[in-house]
Amino acid sequence: MITNLPVGPEVPVEYELSKSTIYQKSVSPLEYSIRSLSDSSMVLGFELRGMQFELYLTKTDSGESLPETENMQSPPPDTLPVDSIEG
Repeated sequence: MITNLPVGPEVPVEYELSKSTIYQKSVSPLEYSIRSLSDSSMVLGFELRGMQFELYLTKTDSGESLPETENMQSPPPDTLPVDSIEG
């Protein structure tokens, strides 16, 4: 995966997936809880410096351009379907 978390430039880091948890194997490791998952979206929760965060991720086509960040708004937490996670 490529990430700038916990803080820094975007770099590739190794990760491990175990059931509904993604373990980021970096100098400062992070643990992401998969809160919902579908064929086109995923919500991840994690704790950083004592604060809880949620990432709302949407699948895009490789040729599709990403929206400008200033126009992005986080969807309310109850808008994404919660699918059961198999594994």
